[in-house]
Amino acid sequence: MAYHMNKERLLIPMLLFLILFFLNSVARAENSLLQGAANSGSNKTSLAKADLRHHKLEVAKRLPVTERRDNKDESKEAFSITGLVQNPIWITKKNLSQLRHATVSKPIKGKTDKSVQYTGVPVLTLLEIVKIQKNKNDKLAEENKKQGNYENAEKMANTKVNSDIVVSVKSKDGRQIVFLLDYLLQSPENEIMLVDDKNRELPELVIKNGNSNIFPLKDIISVDIMQFSVKYDELEDNKLHYIIYGGGNAGIYLPDILEKCKTVDTPLKTLHTGTSKNKHKKYSLYEILSKMPEKVEYTDIFTVISDNGDLASFSFTELEPPNPPVVIIQNKNNTQYSYDLVAADNNGRVRWIKNVRQIKRINLKQKPMIYVIGMGCGDISLLTNEAISYMGRADVFVCMEKYKRSFAGYMSGKPVLFDPFFQLATFYRKHHPKISEEEAERKSKEIYENNMQMIRDALKSGKTVALLEPGDPTIYGGWRNWLSPNFPSDKIKIIPGISSLSAANAALGEYDITETSIVVTEPETLKHNESLIKSAAETESTIVIFMGISRMDVLVPIFKKYYAKNTPVHLVFYAGITGNEMIIKTDLEKVIEDTRANKENFLGLIYIGSKLR
Repeated sequence: MAYHMNKERLLIPMLLFLILFFLNSVARAENSLLQGAANSGSNKTSLAKADLRHHKLEVAKRLPVTERRDNKDESKEAFSITGLVQNPIWITKKNLSQLRHATVSKPIKGKTDKSVQYTGVPVLTLLEIVKIQKNKNDKLAEENKKQGNYENAEKMANTKVNSDIVVSVKSKDGRQIVFLLDYLLQSPENEIMLVDDKNRELPELVIKNGNSNIFPLKDIISVDIMQFSVKYDELEDNKLHYIIYGGGNAGIYLPDILEKCKTVDTPLKTLHTGTSKNKHKKYSLYEILSKMPEKVEYTDIFTVISDNGDLASFSFTELEPPNPPVVIIQNKNNTQYSYDLVAADNNGRVRWIKNVRQIKRINLKQKPMIYVIGMGCGDISLLTNEAISYMGRADVFVCMEKYKRSFAGYMSGKPVLFDPFFQLATFYRKHHPKISEEEAERKSKEIYENNMQMIRDALKSGKTVALLEPGDPTIYGGWRNWLSPNFPSDKIKIIPGISSLSAANAALGEYDITETSIVVTEPETLKHNESLIKSAAETESTIVIFMGISRMDVLVPIFKKYYAKNTPVHLVFYAGITGNEMIIKTDLEKVIEDTRANKENFLGLIYIGSKLR
């Protein structure tokens, strides 16, 4: 009897422990959603923290793809989720089908009694997987808390950051829509989903309250998470109450637009509850923006700013009916006007902005650009997150044939315009050995001109072109010789990569070559500037030579003028490429012979200096 009583007494605390453990796990799962990102737009008007508490999200099971796709020929179409995320991923049709799905019923426009059923994966589920990065203030607050500086941690956490996290979705045909992360968090889970299409490889975006003329958005190729900041412009008193767009101070006076708009009835209470009804009027922000001379786009974000810097941002998508109304209230005091904003979310909660001074328009439409992306040493493990993100944003690629295979997983079946090496006469003749040098020059020039026209046509059609450049594009990048002369600098954005110099330095980590200077150069510079070699020899600096393996016969006689024959020379081949990296340690006397014994005459760096002993 005593045994059974003791057993029962033990079972009760065990059951209580299991229940508490389960509840704690659920709470952790809910609050792990986009940790830190909700505070990115934190201010008096932000509801992100509250939404995290109210939002019930089942933790998505891990996608059956790695954070970085391997270098197999994965040429199947896939869409990317990149940008301000910790785990950028590419998702195929098969991957998407294996995630938890939800269903949404979307009314058919003009037919209130009919609707269409969509089944897909909530965007929030996908964002839980990639984990949106924390903003700078959140990171500083966390670091201070770990160090015990609780006062500083609280100060950082409460610092107003006039920025918001935006989710940008782009389709294969170039159409794009943006919406705020706050809007996602405030909406029911199945309001915004990516839906499997049995007839297509790529999914479609369905927004329950979206305009049926635009949605669903088919063939999604990228979901890009980005952050934008809003600057409050100090304007003269007679220039207040402007809608500003297109940069600068060009804008529209708000009262002029209100004259064209109808007042609206709304159950929302006004801020000035003590005033009489005839002293204030209510207007729909959606209608106000629709009356602007310049057409509003689904890539527009509108930020309403008060005179004390409080702000609230809205995408045009969330302003559309039948979403909860966002209202501008015009208050009149004698001959003076003031403006307030009142907005309700899907949960019935209201936010207020008192004394509105500016409504700023920020267009986040992806502009036609050329991204010169540093691909590192060619090893997929040394590819940066930034490079991965910009590959996700690209519509078409320019790259060498090798990259089409090794990075196929990140290119996801998108078109490749051309291989830039084939516009070089020497490379062209290597593949067509029977033609003369003159013919090779003529053919390569034709190819080059045709290639430049392909890029121009892509940009003209609104596409983004990604040139996949070996190493770091800023260190002896060959693209400057053929791409830069044809396109203005404001059309080119450089994405740095891990240079073979960094990888080679790591491979030679046993030597302290940074004790003195490191001179990074190339053969032609050395050939016409022997004083550089002399100075390096006298100061025991280490010289690192790019593109010099094939020029060894020319370089060695020059070096022998200033260095002893037994000066160490190290050749690093395939730096950073796992399984292929190779170091040949020799000296100035034997380096030509050792170089000839090795078949590779391109992918190698030359190190020379006494610090290599």
